[in-house]
Amino acid sequence: MLAHAEELKGFGLTLEEHELVSKDAKTTIAAIGLAIQIARELRHEGMLRKLILYLHELAISRDEILRLRLAEPEDVDKILNEKE
Repeated sequence: MLAHAEELKGFGLTLEEHELVSKDAKTTIAAIGLAIQIARELRHEGMLRKLILYLHELAISRDEILRLRLAEPEDVDKILNEKE
């Protein structure tokens, strides 16, 4: 996804690569909280749907999209199946 960081800015996303110094519980919980907040923000005005379809167009697999945890697997599948 970092290769497409400029295009993803159109969805209001800024991607940065960070190396975690340690994987303690506090860091993990903060990362999960951030992912949940991003997913909630993307639900407005169909941005989540647009983002999932865009990632699919970039040949990012369904499994990789699911790993981003932007939505529940059944919601991602529904969006991808509507496209077909």
